Amino acid sequence: MEATLELKDVTLAPLAPEASTRRFYRIEVEPETSYIVMDSPPSTENNEQFATLADVFRRNQVPVPKVLAYEADCGYFLVEDFGQVEFLAAYADPVRRRFAIELALDSLIAIQLTQDACIP
Repeated sequence: MEATLELKDVTLAPLAPEASTRRFYRIEVEPETSYIVMDSPPSTENNEQFATLADVFRRNQVPVPKVLAYEADCGYFLVEDFGQVEFLAAYADPVRRRFAIELALDSLIAIQLTQDACIP
């Protein structure tokens, strides 16, 4: 990942765990530039499918992070960072609630309309 970002010293800040064997970290590059590193063990996760579907969904206007780098042997991904505001926080905020709902519905519609041979 250092070669991809052209950085010498990288500090990873762990993100909240999810219900899988994947682990996520945020890399702060500049005050307003960050990336997400995903450690996704190839022995337990279907990383090839993840990378393929990320590309398919992006081409079909589904808001998923762009895969910037992927090391298949170790299961490391470098993906764009959508920011630190979680959907629940946006939904809980009365000012942003309508936008959050519209974004969620638009995303669901785009997912449902996506057709590709690689989608099971």
